[in-house]
Amino acid sequence: SMAALYLFSSSEEIISVLINRVLYSPFVEEGVYRVIAMGAFLRVINKHAAVMFSALLFAALHFAVYEPGVFYPMHLAAGIIMGYVFLWGKSLGLNAAIHGLGNCVLILPSLL
Repeated sequence: SMAALYLFSSSEEIISVLINRVLYSPFVEEGVYRVIAMGAFLRVINKHAAVMFSALLFAALHFAVYEPGVFYPMHLAAGIIMGYVFLWGKSLGLNAAIHGLGNCVLILPSLL
C-alpha cells in the first residue's frame, strides 16, 4: 500500500541520516578539523592556540548550516573540547566516536 511505502521510505531516510550524521560525517569532520587543520596549526603555534583556531574553524563552518548565531557557542565549545580530546588521545577514532555520539544526541529528538 502507499502507507507502507511511505513508512518504508521514511525509515530508509532515517537510517540514511543516522549513518551520515553519526558514522560518516564525524570521521570526515574530525579528519579535517583535528587531523589536518589542527595538525597544521600545531606545526606553527602552541597547542592551546591550535585548539582554539581549529575550534573557531569548526564553529564557523557549522555556522552556515544552522540559523546564524543559534548554535555557534555550542559548536565553539564542542570544537574546543574535541581539540583537547584529540591532543590527549591522538585518535581519530575516539574523536569521531564522541562527535558521532554528540550528533546522535542532537538528532534523535527530531526523529522521535
